[in-house]
Amino acid sequence: MSFCTLRFIHKSVVRHLRELMINWIKKYLFTSKQDKSEKKSAYERLTNNTDFDKSSKSLIPLSQILENKNADEVEDLMTYAYSNENDDKVIEIVHQLITEPWHRSYEEMAHYLQSKKKPESVEPLKTAMQKRYDYLESYGTGTRQFINQCGHALWSIGTNEAINSIRELTESDDPIIRDEMLYRVSRIENRNDYERNYELE
Repeated sequence: MSFCTLRFIHKSVVRHLRELMINWIKKYLFTSKQDKSEKKSAYERLTNNTDFDKSSKSLIPLSQILENKNADEVEDLMTYAYSNENDDKVIEIVHQLITEPWHRSYEEMAHYLQSKKKPESVEPLKTAMQKRYDYLESYGTGTRQFINQCGHALWSIGTNEAINSIRELTESDDPIIRDEMLYRVSRIENRNDYERNYELE
């Protein structure tokens, strides 16, 4: 067995384990019913408010979140987002934060926008996947996984604009984006015949 083959198998195993871990986090951390005190804690940090049950209270202003550049605060926001799925204000915040370079919540945001399937998410997702973030670049498959998730979110949205965005990005100058979007198109067209080139990572 050649070194290249062993390297490819190793990358495949690592990638598979990482995807399993992400799915576990989504299922048991973000989508599970959290203890009310945990929800309250995240909500209070965002609102500076002690009464969790008053729905009239609004989130911390977006301008303040952007100004603070506090990655922990963004994680609190995503905890709140998954706990309060009917709060549409969060979607607008996520649309702006997903293109910011200083936090750690890119993958959670892509999953969140995928679940919401809002047509207005198309442009933020398209913009976000064409950027490079230090946090995602810090581990081997981070950037590719995020691009894949953004592509899947666009497919889930399913509008003509979303699908056309995927097709446009098959001609991207970025080889990873091009590779992932060609794979996504093969799924959209139900061909499932495109093999991604993981050597591009």
